[in-house]
Amino acid sequence: NNWGVLQVLARKGIYINDAHLTETVLIQTNPIKLGAHVSVMEALMALYAKEVATPDRVLAAVQRFSQAHQRPPPADHEQALLLWVNEANLALRERIQQEAKGQGDVPVPDLKRVSDLNELCDGVSLAGLIAFYCPEELPWRSITVNKVPTVSDRVRNLLLVHDFCLNSLPFTVFHMMPEDISYMRGSMRPNLIVFLADMFNVLEIHPAKCVRFDKGAALLTEAYPRNSQGVAHRRCLPQSVSAIPDLRSSLDSNSSFSGSPMIASPSLKKSHSNHQTETHIEISKSEESFVVHRGRGVPTLSSVIHEAAGKPTHWEDTRRTSYA
Repeated sequence: NNWGVLQVLARKGIYINDAHLTETVLIQTNPIKLGAHVSVMEALMALYAKEVATPDRVLAAVQRFSQAHQRPPPADHEQALLLWVNEANLALRERIQQEAKGQGDVPVPDLKRVSDLNELCDGVSLAGLIAFYCPEELPWRSITVNKVPTVSDRVRNLLLVHDFCLNSLPFTVFHMMPEDISYMRGSMRPNLIVFLADMFNVLEIHPAKCVRFDKGAALLTEAYPRNSQGVAHRRCLPQSVSAIPDLRSSLDSNSSFSGSPMIASPSLKKSHSNHQTETHIEISKSEESFVVHRGRGVPTLSSVIHEAAGKPTHWEDTRRTSYA
């Protein structure tokens, strides 16, 4: 139902800027209108990124590791994702500076802030984002940072991101080639936004096994067991859950539940016995009132004619004068 899909997108605030896009165009197959279908797919990608990387959710994640003051939420999901990338790189730089204090003169890479998606083409910010969350999978020393990055520098950094998504995540989210981001074009912008939303999903919402929020901290897997998809089941349960007590342990052994037979108290036994005795007496009395005598014949019409209607009485002696 193509029209239903378009209505859902409109209700979610995603509008397709194509005046010629109609349901008739979408159901046409000879020839197929590929441009119309691409527009719908890009709208679905935008809806996914909007639903995953909400400004409030991204801001809550940023405030967890950023020392920045309280700030208003970003305007939309694109600005929220850029804020997340910038704050993660800033936190990585602060971590490197703390490590450099005890190791002498260690060159600190210049991780600049980005204000547009086109500035992610060099791969430095994307690789720094991964190095902050997964320092063992992608060490920050592997990132190539130059004031004027060359094409090889860009491709090298983007290859680090590509290999991380391919080897360290439970499922790859990098559905592009490094050259697609290096030579950033307008047609690849929706793909990059969805990639950032996928990274936010696997690094923050459902952290993968390789994610460490602090380099010196233990793996999150040790604290919170995960399934094959890397989803933590007990993120909000710091202590073990006690088992539900067996409330049917007093049933007899014939029941499917294990337990000891029920033992009644003496008073309960006595009252139950008295009740049974009274019930038996009442039933006996009711049965006696309906006893059938075998020697007595059943009255018929002929026998009633030859018998007297009743027994004689002395009614004539006691009768009084009436007023009739």
